[in-house]
Amino acid sequence: MRSIRTRLSLSFAAIIIATLGLFLAAVHLAAVTAIETHVADQMRTGMTMFRADWQRQQRQMAQLGHVLAQDFGFRAAVATGDHATIASALINATRRSGLSAALLIGPEDKRLAQGVAPATADWTRIIRAVDDGARSGVLMIRGQPFQAVAIPVRAPQPIATLVIGRHIGPTQLAAFRDTVSIALDASIVPAPQHDAQAPTSAEMTAARMVTLDYPLPHFGTTGSGEAHKNAAILRLTYPIARAYAPFRPIQLALGLISAGALAAALLASWFLARDITGPLRMLRDAAARLGSGEVASVPAFRGAEIGGLADSFNRMAQAVAQREARITHLYTLACHDAMTGLPNRTVMQEALTEALADPARHGMAGVFFIDIDGFKQINDRLGHAAGDALICGFAERCRIILGEALLARMGGDEFAALVPGDHDRLRAVAQALVSAAALPFDLGGQMAYCGASVGIAIVGEEGLTPDRLLHHADIALYAAKAAGKGCCRFYHEGGVGEPNRYRNRPALTLVTV
Repeated sequence: MRSIRTRLSLSFAAIIIATLGLFLAAVHLAAVTAIETHVADQMRTGMTMFRADWQRQQRQMAQLGHVLAQDFGFRAAVATGDHATIASALINATRRSGLSAALLIGPEDKRLAQGVAPATADWTRIIRAVDDGARSGVLMIRGQPFQAVAIPVRAPQPIATLVIGRHIGPTQLAAFRDTVSIALDASIVPAPQHDAQAPTSAEMTAARMVTLDYPLPHFGTTGSGEAHKNAAILRLTYPIARAYAPFRPIQLALGLISAGALAAALLASWFLARDITGPLRMLRDAAARLGSGEVASVPAFRGAEIGGLADSFNRMAQAVAQREARITHLYTLACHDAMTGLPNRTVMQEALTEALADPARHGMAGVFFIDIDGFKQINDRLGHAAGDALICGFAERCRIILGEALLARMGGDEFAALVPGDHDRLRAVAQALVSAAALPFDLGGQMAYCGASVGIAIVGEEGLTPDRLLHHADIALYAAKAAGKGCCRFYHEGGVGEPNRYRNRPALTLVTV
């Protein structure tokens, strides 16, 4: 997660996934809302049609009941207790109109039934409902719902009550479902708790069903008691899964399109992150190289921001390189001799300071002070250009002989060297320098002969400073010159006698090589 590319890719992916998720959720919510609203509207439309059909059936049964109740022969049969005539009339009525039940409640609760015969408990509720003034509604006979109407039989006073009913069963409900554009599930459910005469609102059940209940008018009163048990409701249900079925292919297509869009967006985000982090990584690596002192630059990049950053970095790196070059040049001028290119006195003193600070690490070494014999005569006779050429030629011979040892020009024709080794090696190196100086020098077509004298001071004595050590080597140098030049001498404390130049300095013993 530390990688910018990873963070950018994941951030883009999260944004894309969230956007697609919100889009799909919005589409799904809109579809669900539209489907449920459509189903609920269809249910209400169907319920309106059912109520109209219910009222129409009720009017037809009422008209049929009034015709039968007003028939003179039927009224006479009821008044005289002619059961055969009454039964025949009820049979004809049910057959002609397709009724399921025809009941007659005579004086002293005498009962006659045609079609479905009520049980004793049913008779009790029916009689009580009629006594309470029931005229129409749902009548439960043997647990089955019937749409019933009650018509009084008068001669001229009421002498009986005719109750006719139509069974509300699967056949009737199937005919009702055929009038609705969606395949609703309809059923009549006993519901003593419903008294309202209007359908309830459509609602979702836990089983993902859209449900609409229509309280049917019951055959009885609206009060409590046995008559109230005749209440029922028409319940319409529609499974949500069935409503969603046409939408499934669209959901699948949207899902596939979203998956493809997500994959393309992730790939694009990865390439975009790479295009951003690639140049940044190159800039980081170049900055690390620049910090370690290397020369660093980055190629030009496309884009205003990254390209501008790369150009700024390259300008900065160029400025740093130029400044480093100037610093290096100034350091070279400050620490090296302009004529020979050798280190100067400052470098030699720093090297001596380091050697004196930790002699165990650097081991035994000697400080050479070297002077060209006869330089003034050659410089005066042949000119300063020849003198300069002699100094450069002598420096080159010394550099070859000394190898890795530090060689510095101290000024004029004087040189100093820090040479590792014991006395024997120091003596051998000094003799090699003297021998090399004895060879002729070609100074612009003129051959010149000179020599060299070498003074040596040993590094290692406690309490010495670089200046003091160089001073000892200088004393030894002039002792070599006093001995006839073209030789070398070691400095040794405690001796007696020294050249006049150092008559006020401590005595020294000179050892002839």
